[in-house]
Amino acid sequence: MYGAYAALPVFLRQGHGTLINTVSLGAWVPTPYAAAYTASKFGLRGFGASLRQELGAYPNIHVCGVFPAIVDTPGLEHAANVSGRQINPGPLIYAPEDVANAILSLARSPRDEVAVGWPARAGQVAYAIARGPTERFSGAIVRHALEKADAAPRTEGALLHPIGRGSLTRMRNTGEHAAPASSDGDPCASAGEGQCGRPADPALSTRDDDGRSLQVFHIVTPRL
Repeated sequence: MYGAYAALPVFLRQGHGTLINTVSLGAWVPTPYAAAYTASKFGLRGFGASLRQELGAYPNIHVCGVFPAIVDTPGLEHAANVSGRQINPGPLIYAPEDVANAILSLARSPRDEVAVGWPARAGQVAYAIARGPTERFSGAIVRHALEKADAAPRTEGALLHPIGRGSLTRMRNTGEHAAPASSDGDPCASAGEGQCGRPADPALSTRDDDGRSLQVFHIVTPRL
C-alpha cells in the first residue's frame, strides 16, 4: 500500500507505469493457523484488483501481482511459531530467482496475476472451482502435518524484535548455518550490502514488449 501511494501519482503524471506486488499462494488458498497471514494476502490481492478497476481509464498503467508457492527464504525462521512443532515447508520449494524472473517478466510485459510454481496455479484453480472441498482438503493436510511434526521451542520470531537473517530452507536441510548477528546487536551488520535497507543495486535496465526503456528498481526493506 505504501508502494502504491508513492508510485501511482508518478504514473498518473507521466501517463504510464507498472506496479508489481509480491503476494503469495496464500491469497488463493487459506491456511489454518495462519489467519493473519491469510487475511493480509487475500487483502493485498483485493487491493490490487481494486486499483486496476480505478485505473481502467489509463491503459498504460498496470497493477500486477506475483503469487509464489513456497520460496527458499528465511521466512519460516523469522515468523512467530507458538505451535510447539517444527514447521516443515515440504519438498516443493522454489528458488528466489524464480520470483525475480517473474517480476522482470511483468515489467517487460504486464499481466494482472502470475503464479510462480505449479502448486500456486493449482491452488488458484482448485479454490475457484471447488472452494469448500479445497478448504477442507488443504486444512486437513496442514493439521495432519502439524500433528506429526517434531517438537520445537515456541518462539516469537521477529514479531517483537529484529533477529539475524535466519537459515534458508536449503541450509536447514544441509546442516549449514546462516551468518549470525553481530555482537553489538545489529542483525544487519553481517547481512552484507543491500540488506536491511542499505543501498543495493540501483536499477536494472530492460525494455518492454514495445521497445520502451524501463528501469526496475531494487527496493530493499528491513528484514525482521
